[in-house]
Amino acid sequence: MWLLFMLATYGLMFLFHYHWELEFIHDNSDTLSRLLDCPFCLGFWISWVLWFLAEAFGIVLVVKTDSLLPWLLLGFVWAFANSAFCLIVDEIVIWMEH
Repeated sequence: MWLLFMLATYGLMFLFHYHWELEFIHDNSDTLSRLLDCPFCLGFWISWVLWFLAEAFGIVLVVKTDSLLPWLLLGFVWAFANSAFCLIVDEIVIWMEH
């Protein structure tokens, strides 16, 4: 399940970063524009949102915890791991294209 989650994170990052022309964001917000230009940053936030959605639908990605703090901490670490995965895969894809 975690591999599918990581691939979904990369797929969404790829869509937002390369294919969806969000000019209204680029024109109106410098911070969001920089976020959309950074695969690591975008992968982090997409992963964080997917972590919450998985919890909302009852999908256990790593381990089941009953308290809030370990769950948030695990989600935070998971988001960083997925953002690194997005960055590494993106760099490999760019390297293979050249």
